[in-house]
Amino acid sequence: MRRIGVLMNLAADDPEAQRRVSAFVQALQQLDWTDGRNVQIEHRWGGGDAGTFRKHAAELVALALDVILATGTPLWMRCNR
Repeated sequence: MRRIGVLMNLAADDPEAQRRVSAFVQALQQLDWTDGRNVQIEHRWGGGDAGTFRKHAAELVALALDVILATGTPLWMRCNR
């Protein structure tokens, strides 16, 4: 079974985070990859905290996954603060 890490700099309950995860999972399913059947997805959430994001990044690297998908805060959000 292949293993994918997903690291987002959003909170797990953030609606945007859920949209991104849903889109990713749907795209995988279109390629016949189903979480729990032939791929395992490890999710980690940074919640906007750089320290937490770094900690979770190190955790995912230590798991020796096949691939890690990492996302950050969109640039437009940084510019509007």
